[in-house]
Amino acid sequence: MEGKSVRASGQPPKILRDRKPSLPARMFLLVGQFLSGSHIYTDRIYTDDRKPFLWARRFLLLSLVLALCSCGGGGSGEGEKLVKVCGFIEGEVRERVVIRVSGTRNLETQSETSGFYSFSLPNGTYTLSASMAKYLPIPQSRQLIIRGKDSLNNNFLLVKDLRALILWADRAKIRISSTPAIDHRGLIYVGSSDGSLYAFLSNGDCQWSYATQGAIRSSPAIDQRGTIYVGSDDHCLYAISSDGKRQWVYQTSAEVQSSPAIDDFGRIYVGSNDGHIYALSPQGGLLWSYQTGGAIQSSPAIDAHGTIYVGSSDGYLYALSAQGSLKWKFPTSGAIIASAAIGADNTIYIGSFDHRLYAITSSGEKKWAFTTYGQIRSSCALAEDGTIYFGSDDQCLYALTSDGKKKWVYQATSSISSSPAIDQAQIIYFSSDDGTLYALTSQGTIYGLWPAANGESRSAEGIFAQQGIACSPSLAAAGAGEMEGRIYVSGPDHSLYALASPSSKGWLSSSIWPMFRQESRHRGSIPLDLRCSLSGRISGVVTEGVTLSLQRIDEYLPITLKTASDGTFRFIDLRPGIYLLKPYKEDYCFTPESIELSIFTLQNEGNNFVSSLPKTYTICGRISGDVQAGVVLYLDGNNSQGKKVKGITISKANGDFEFTVYWGSYQITPALAGYSFQPTSRQIKVESASHYVGNNFVARALSPQERYMVSGSITGDTLSQVTLTLSGDLSQTAVSDTQGRFSFWLPNGRYTISPSKPGYTFSPPQREIIVQGSGSAGNDFFAACILPPVSGEKWSVKVGGRIYSSLALGSDGTIYAGSYDDGKIYAISPNGSINWTLATQGAVFAAPVIDPKDGTIYIGSTDHYFYAIDPGGKIKWKIALGDKIMSTAALGSDGTLYVGCNDGFLYALRGADGAKKWASQLENIVSSPALGSDGAIYVGAGKWEGGGHLYALRVADGGKKWVADIYTLSRPAIGADGTLYVGSKDKNIYALYSTNGAPKWYYPTGGEIVSSPVIGPDGTIYVGSDDGRLYALTPEGRCRWSAITEAEVRSSAAVGPDGTVYIGSHDYYLYAFDPVSGEQKWRFLTEGGKITAIPVIGKDGTIYVGSQNGRIYALGGQ
Repeated sequence: MEGKSVRASGQPPKILRDRKPSLPARMFLLVGQFLSGSHIYTDRIYTDDRKPFLWARRFLLLSLVLALCSCGGGGSGEGEKLVKVCGFIEGEVRERVVIRVSGTRNLETQSETSGFYSFSLPNGTYTLSASMAKYLPIPQSRQLIIRGKDSLNNNFLLVKDLRALILWADRAKIRISSTPAIDHRGLIYVGSSDGSLYAFLSNGDCQWSYATQGAIRSSPAIDQRGTIYVGSDDHCLYAISSDGKRQWVYQTSAEVQSSPAIDDFGRIYVGSNDGHIYALSPQGGLLWSYQTGGAIQSSPAIDAHGTIYVGSSDGYLYALSAQGSLKWKFPTSGAIIASAAIGADNTIYIGSFDHRLYAITSSGEKKWAFTTYGQIRSSCALAEDGTIYFGSDDQCLYALTSDGKKKWVYQATSSISSSPAIDQAQIIYFSSDDGTLYALTSQGTIYGLWPAANGESRSAEGIFAQQGIACSPSLAAAGAGEMEGRIYVSGPDHSLYALASPSSKGWLSSSIWPMFRQESRHRGSIPLDLRCSLSGRISGVVTEGVTLSLQRIDEYLPITLKTASDGTFRFIDLRPGIYLLKPYKEDYCFTPESIELSIFTLQNEGNNFVSSLPKTYTICGRISGDVQAGVVLYLDGNNSQGKKVKGITISKANGDFEFTVYWGSYQITPALAGYSFQPTSRQIKVESASHYVGNNFVARALSPQERYMVSGSITGDTLSQVTLTLSGDLSQTAVSDTQGRFSFWLPNGRYTISPSKPGYTFSPPQREIIVQGSGSAGNDFFAACILPPVSGEKWSVKVGGRIYSSLALGSDGTIYAGSYDDGKIYAISPNGSINWTLATQGAVFAAPVIDPKDGTIYIGSTDHYFYAIDPGGKIKWKIALGDKIMSTAALGSDGTLYVGCNDGFLYALRGADGAKKWASQLENIVSSPALGSDGAIYVGAGKWEGGGHLYALRVADGGKKWVADIYTLSRPAIGADGTLYVGSKDKNIYALYSTNGAPKWYYPTGGEIVSSPVIGPDGTIYVGSDDGRLYALTPEGRCRWSAITEAEVRSSAAVGPDGTVYIGSHDYYLYAFDPVSGEQKWRFLTEGGKITAIPVIGKDGTIYVGSQNGRIYALGGQ
């Protein structure tokens, strides 16, 4: 550029000559300097122009340009130049993300459906940030300097904020220093740097702790009996019972930082820093030890043939037989503190400080080695497709194919000492040493994040990452009840946290080695490739038909079979392990009562029992006082087999009486009309003595007018008009009232009350009552309808998982259903055959909705997608929303779909292509939406733990009309006059004005209401409650009738053409009730599955219902 100062550009070019500017030129320069804010030296300039004014004019023009630019850099005048700043939001949530810009200007906008956003900004310095509840942006912010050019591609990736999924944090705030282990009862065990082993309940309460004399860096391992084994820096391995008591301790010569491994025989293997690997019996005795050339911090791993693999700081991987002999050792060029993982083909994968991950055959040959850029402390996790995941000190998590080729690499924020864990949705969880918790997809993209606190490294805080013993995430296995789908991790403050899984299948993957130590109990072993049998015989007084129960002691359900005519029995196809075998047959005893078996050989014979009649015992006593002879004595109780026992005897002339009984607990009660007895009864526990004497009573004569009230009630399928017949010392009858209540006034004596009503059975069928100086209440009976019977099951079909929500019927009679466990949508023909299935990547909790115009099926899944499927099973379109979709959509007359999502938004989607029309942010959507004829949509939303509201939104744009302070989990029902009927968690049924949400009336029930109200043709409102009842209410809020089931009613009713009301219950029954009287017409028992799904009725009257047993039933109507 012409006119640069000497100080800016050094010596002038030779072609320029020195000349001092004139006074007018200097004035022009000063004006330019003032306008531009620049420092221009006017004492001397260099130019080859001999015309100073021409030169000055040029310089002034340049100064004016500089002045305009400098004014535009921070000004806000009308003439400033604006540039475009834009980018995209990426990830599963893109729309309605808030983007803020701060700096020279402060602005805010929201992203479009595609994720695009833009600003128009003047020159300046800015900070861009993005925010959305329950999500984190990557990067956290962007710094921009705008100087006249558009700034494009300022993109953010939104990932799940794992902190929003915290269920609880350890209240004691211990500093955990090992990976948590989880037993089959749901207890979580974890070691701490304070030297204690802690046991936590599933709600986060500390059950107990056991103190050692050193820090615990070893992760606990749990055997079949529930015994916990853990090492300590005090040089010892401890065996702790599940109630926190020490069983034994074994001392080594150095710190025990290796985690124990347990084989199928219950033997424990553990390494020590003294260089030995120790094999111990379940009783704590030393079986053998093997010395390596260095400290052992690596944890042993055991393959299906019993070979033990362990690394040492001497750089070798050792393979030892179950007897402790060396099979082979494999050299690496660095210390090994990682633990081995074993593949399905018995390949051993292990990392070394020489930066390599090795794949080694079971015979000790190298298959391949993969080189990273850092030491490897992390142990591998193996996915179902054979992918190998592990971390390195080079701050990367690697994904390799089974032949050692790199699939992808993810760069973390710090070195990775922890081991990955994989869930059933193939999400990979791991921590970096700065305390950040990551969740990655199987493609290597970030799925969720818990960032470190202030970026501080946890390794410096004492969790021993420098030794490679970092805390790895633990996942509960499938079938673990409320534990299923939980992640247990060390948080940035080193405390234990329980997180809900961010994925739809958050339980531990079913692959062969999905996490550190192979499974959640940390046994570090693959079950032996062995199947065993067990046999024996029953001899003695009974041999045939004896039930044998065989239960593996770490599992819930036993295997049962009955003996043959000769008393023999045989169990086959048993996994090795410890079992409890127990015989049972009513009225018989067995010696021994049970046998505990360690089954580790192919055939286990000679497990015999001897049957006998139970030993008898005598209970004796005497009646004294105003009468001795003829007193009736009643015996009630249970023998040692749990069988109810009843007996009766009459006192002799001298008042003596006697019972012969088996071992058990009993009650004796005397009775005689006109007498009372002291005491009124006696409790006797029969155990070892042969005779139980001194059970005496004193009789007192009563005046004839003394009578006492005996009362009870009828519950169940009918309440009123039940006849109660009294027999015994007096004969009377009574009839129950409308509330089921009845009573008698009786003198002392022994009586029997028997209920009866045509079409019903009663439980119990009768009650024996002894009146002895006082009355009795609570003599209740449960009525069950027996007539008319259900016309029968037409068919049932098994699908791949539980069915929670309603079925849907197509115009051609096809039944559509969503399955929770396998995440599939099923199309079933009217004859029960499966036409097609379509798999989602999550669980299906919502019900299908069918467009009557073209038969399109609309349904959401917990994989975050909402699907449109044609009647042939092909996806027409699908759209990703911000979280799980668990509520059923509402379909408008114009084809608009209204979908609630767990991200807190209610979405309006165009039926033709799924395009978003609007999204209204509420709270967590907890009910399915309902459309009113007034142009409003009604939906419940709230916190899962806390209060909630009913929202009325405008259909046009999703704006709020009103909000009612009612926490409803059910879809509102809308009456012909626009009245809204909703159930609430506060146990009330509400009728609300649709104009403002104000209550018209409410009706209280005895339990929370999850069932959605249904309106019958006559305006009757039918709704179920957790108190086990179905309520029929008038539009004015009066109860016409209520019918009781035997468990919670969370299904919603369906009303048949004849008015019959059908509804399911958690008691496994589908009920049919008369709409006028509420009398039960029939009930149908499913095979052990709760019914929360809503029944649907076909054109031919067939009733279809799904059950949580995974079956769909077709029943004939009445």
